[in-house]
Amino acid sequence: MLSGGEDLLSMSHKQWLAMSEKLWNSRPAKHILSSLEHLALESTQEMKKLQASLGAEPAETSCSVRQATRSGHETRGNTEESKRARSLDDDSLDVLPSFSCLIQEGWAQSVHVTSELRSIQHQSEELAAHLAYQIQEVHRMLSDDSELSAARRAAFDAELRLVLLRGCRNALFHECQILHAEAAHGKQEMKFLQQQQQNVQDLRLLLERNQKQIQVLIKGNSAFKAELQRSGSEVQQFVQEQLIPRHQELAHESQRLKDFAMKDAEHFRTVSLHALRTVSVEGNLVPAQDLSVNRLSDRLSPYSGIYERIFSVIRLPLYKAPEMVLTHVAEMKRQQLFLRSLLYNRNQAVTRVQQQICESQDPDLDTLFERLSAHYAHQVDHLVPKVEQLVQQCEKAQEYQKEVQAAVIDWWDQPAQYCLSWEQRGGQTLLQWRDRWTVASAAVQRTSGTRT
Repeated sequence: MLSGGEDLLSMSHKQWLAMSEKLWNSRPAKHILSSLEHLALESTQEMKKLQASLGAEPAETSCSVRQATRSGHETRGNTEESKRARSLDDDSLDVLPSFSCLIQEGWAQSVHVTSELRSIQHQSEELAAHLAYQIQEVHRMLSDDSELSAARRAAFDAELRLVLLRGCRNALFHECQILHAEAAHGKQEMKFLQQQQQNVQDLRLLLERNQKQIQVLIKGNSAFKAELQRSGSEVQQFVQEQLIPRHQELAHESQRLKDFAMKDAEHFRTVSLHALRTVSVEGNLVPAQDLSVNRLSDRLSPYSGIYERIFSVIRLPLYKAPEMVLTHVAEMKRQQLFLRSLLYNRNQAVTRVQQQICESQDPDLDTLFERLSAHYAHQVDHLVPKVEQLVQQCEKAQEYQKEVQAAVIDWWDQPAQYCLSWEQRGGQTLLQWRDRWTVASAAVQRTSGTRT
């Protein structure tokens, strides 16, 4: 009984929490709080009424038990009907009957018991008259004065008295059993009533705790509502004081940054990504476009020895592509022709000088020194400014290279294609060109990896 009551309480509590959560999500907070206060007040009033009714029910229950006991004493044979009445009472304990229903039920039971009592009294009177008649007949049959008749009469009286005492004993034993069963039933009813009272007290404590929780919830909701109102006012004040005045500044700054990005995009058109992309080979930065698609450093390749001998003969670095061999050989031939022409001119000059020396046995050294000094002065006057100009151009180129490299690195870290998505070159945007560059680089890496 107790575990069932606890399960019922926990189930009702969970159902109440689910309904409260559903209402909290679907109704305004003010309506929910007012409804909870009204329900708490109604529950308190119902609990008070229930406690008042429970104070009067034990007396009525004890009266009904005493009345049932008294009717059992009178009937002594109506045990089955009393048990059925008790079972009906046990089934109806969950629903409290009204006072008028109890009066009507008691009156009907009293009428039924009275009618049965009258029939039993009539039967007992008939049996008593029949017994008296039989006793008189036996006494009449044993009315002679012989000793045997007197002994028989005495034995008959003793047997009759024994039968009467045995009947009284059986009746008392049966009545004791009925009283014992009724006492056990009364104890069970008392335990059930005590359990009901304990459940009511537990329910009252639970209701009080729920009321306290509701009060705490109301206070928390009020504090949260005040906090929301204060936060809303603070946000509105911040927007009016901080964000709205800075709108023009933000617009001006964004326009300035947009102009800078457009200028960077204009400058970026002149940058060659192929020339800027380099790969570290043996500690040196080598342009990626000069790298070979064939891995000549792979010793397992059957052509590695041939390539190494060819590259060593023509003095070409191993990281360069085999297709650049012809270009390098052509360049070497051009240099060879140039050197041959220089050698030919030198030989002619030497031959001419020798002829002049042979023709003039006594050369004019002063004149020769003057010519050489004039030649050297002419070379210094014409070549030194050109060399200085070339050095200055190289220094400027190095400085410009640093600026270009810094600009490209800055652009690579912070791409301009996200700011200038509308700019197109060759029918494609900067982002599309970057994607094509990434795909091509990945394809080259995959190709080189498969060949190795």
